Amino acid sequence: MDLGVIPTDNLYKFLAISGLVLVIFSFVFANKLISRLRERLFEVQVDVAKINAELDFLESQQGASPDLGGGTPVSDPLHSQREQKVALAVADIKMEQLEFLIRETRIATKGLILGVGIGGAMMVAGFTLWYEKLQKPLDQEIQMKEVSQPNRALKSDGQPATRLVRRLA
Repeated sequence: MDLGVIPTDNLYKFLAISGLVLVIFSFVFANKLISRLRERLFEVQVDVAKINAELDFLESQQGASPDLGGGTPVSDPLHSQREQKVALAVADIKMEQLEFLIRETRIATKGLILGVGIGGAMMVAGFTLWYEKLQKPLDQEIQMKEVSQPNRALKSDGQPATRLVRRLA
């Protein structure tokens, strides 16, 4: 059998091999996708943690006194509020991105489960049907031929020798 040619001569073999390919494809593709999504999820979580730390810092600066006795302000309250609003907006976007990545990871996981389930069912059905409908009758036919015809072998002197094959129950 040539490995480059898909066996389409038999529906059961085709079903079994297609199921096997689907299972392998589901594992490889979904695992790569889930890995990339998890890496991106981790990056977004780090960004969210940085933004939250920045927000905490800005809130703590807002409560501090604006001058150091010399009349020079430590930070402009309007500038601080503006930075806080920007950080909140960025945090909201990052949280939406985080939720999106979580949904995508769940969808990819469901796709993996579905692909493996369908592919596994196709594979089991194909191999089972192939064995029951084709291989078993062929084996029985070969066995019947062996029982009905004695095997011929040559003796060491070149004369044909007959031996009967025991019938298998």
